Amino acid sequence: MKSLVTILLVLASSYALGAGHPDDGIYLRSQDDCRPGIMSQDGQEPMGGGASHFTPPLLLFPVFARQRSLKSPDPMAFRTRLFLRGKSVKIALLAGWMLFLLASCSSGYGPLQDYSRFVSAKLADDRKRILFSYHHFTYRPAAGWRAFPDGGVPKVLKDANLIGIFDLSRQKVNILRREINSDWQPGSGLYTIQAMKGDKALLAQGGQLRGPFKLGVRYLLLDLVLGSATPLDLMGDLARLGKALGEIHLVDPDGAILFITLPLTTAKDAGAFRTNSEEKEIWLRTPAGDFLKVAASSHYETVRNGEVIYWVPATRKFQAFSIFTRQTRAAPEFRPADYVEVAEQVILSTNQKGLEYGVKAGGVWRYQPVELTPQMWR
Repeated sequence: MKSLVTILLVLASSYALGAGHPDDGIYLRSQDDCRPGIMSQDGQEPMGGGASHFTPPLLLFPVFARQRSLKSPDPMAFRTRLFLRGKSVKIALLAGWMLFLLASCSSGYGPLQDYSRFVSAKLADDRKRILFSYHHFTYRPAAGWRAFPDGGVPKVLKDANLIGIFDLSRQKVNILRREINSDWQPGSGLYTIQAMKGDKALLAQGGQLRGPFKLGVRYLLLDLVLGSATPLDLMGDLARLGKALGEIHLVDPDGAILFITLPLTTAKDAGAFRTNSEEKEIWLRTPAGDFLKVAASSHYETVRNGEVIYWVPATRKFQAFSIFTRQTRAAPEFRPADYVEVAEQVILSTNQKGLEYGVKAGGVWRYQPVELTPQMWR
């Protein structure tokens, strides 16, 4: 850009110099002729360029000659010189306009804003790894004329969503997924960790989509060992079955996912999942991708030994649905497990710029910063 500006300035100045005249005398107008002719003091027509002294091209003074013997110059030559002067002015104005446009490309924006942050984090079952999602987002806000009249549109510099896993013992980071935002509105499409089971994790990605400005939700089934990710259209799959997605659970390390659903027509009412329990159903997505209806109940308990355990409100007895045989049996042997108190967890720091590891002892949580910074993967 600097070289281009230099070339434009040189061109503009060269045209201006070409239209100038040597300062070798006083330019006079003949008293015998009222036409706007000019001539030098020695009676010669002034020549343009090549002089050590320069007279600006627009500096014309209507001085009347006192020497009646001097003749007026040729009118055609005068018109030619005026044309050249006008051309030089136009080129200078054009060069100035181009300089303004070049400056406009980088002006009109405020200072760099960095809104990068951790979005979600969860401690793995082995207590040795932390799965996290991170949003790398920097931009320059509109300023000056670009902000008129409603604040303008910021210039986004970085907009990427990352999923990584941090090994606590080795203090190593492995980025499993790095996604440049192209489907969502700037700053949207963030990943939230829904659940973890063994080496599998279920994540949700949501926000406002580009184009129609509709809200969207997508799901991702992640394998922490292989680093592979399987996109899932859970809402679309259930909608094709006439069901609306409610509660969602990752129920085993193989990747089976359980849902509490409502009919699409019922789910349109606000608060239907909170108040309507009679029409709720339990559905299961197998690791192979098949959708199975487990029961017309909303009282899910757990998955144990490949069976979905739930109870029926009419009898208040436990039932077991086998994921493998797809058969249901009575489960009188089942007893709800005692509540297991969580003693370790990972949370986001207050400003979401870092993570904290918490340990509960004596009913009190104590947190320490996790030595995990963006510089470890950038």
